[in-house]
Amino acid sequence: MRLYFSGCSWTYGQELEDREKSRFSTLVGEHFKAEVINTGKKGSSIQRMLRVTYELCNPKEIDAAILQFTMPARNEYFVDGLGWKTRDDSFTGLHPKRRPEHMSPYLLPDHWEYMQHYYKTAYTEEYGLTQEYIVFQALQDYFARHNVPVVTMTLNSESPLPFDIFLRKENLPLAPRTHPTEEGHKIIAGKIQKILEQRLKNSFLMGALGLMGKNLVRNQIWRRIDSPQC
Repeated sequence: MRLYFSGCSWTYGQELEDREKSRFSTLVGEHFKAEVINTGKKGSSIQRMLRVTYELCNPKEIDAAILQFTMPARNEYFVDGLGWKTRDDSFTGLHPKRRPEHMSPYLLPDHWEYMQHYYKTAYTEEYGLTQEYIVFQALQDYFARHNVPVVTMTLNSESPLPFDIFLRKENLPLAPRTHPTEEGHKIIAGKIQKILEQRLKNSFLMGALGLMGKNLVRNQIWRRIDSPQC
């Protein structure tokens, strides 16, 4: 059994003493005795989650996906010619609260000025909600084609979309920089496990129905994401 996880620093395990051991992806993997693929990254955006999922995750090779959405104001863009070690590193994150000292010196000052311009004159809340909707729907459809169950979580408490878990509303114990503590990760893992156990059962039944099962899953998703805000 293989489980795919993606998200930002919450999925990465920021502020944990031993993140490989204590983060919720590891705990869920141990519960299901499954191999875990965790592509979480500090400061990443929902656009990065969509991109790395398309690039690194083949739905035919996993049994479930757990997707942790961050705030939709974050974004990314590709910076070429700087000799980064990996392709993923060549994508620079945009974040409204990012500071110059958090950016690579190779990106200053032009990229800092671009980011300031983007959030002052281009980005709007409506745009962020639209991007959140697009990524949510795209990932649901991506996994539904192969009858792969999905659990969705978000840090955006104001989202109109039907996420399974609204993390900011769970009153989780947090570390000084507002990431979950070990106890917080245990709570998140428990909630994922409860939802995923039922989804895996449903997926098995849908798989037994073959093509009709896949159509049922797809239709369910279209109803779930129907939202007047979008």
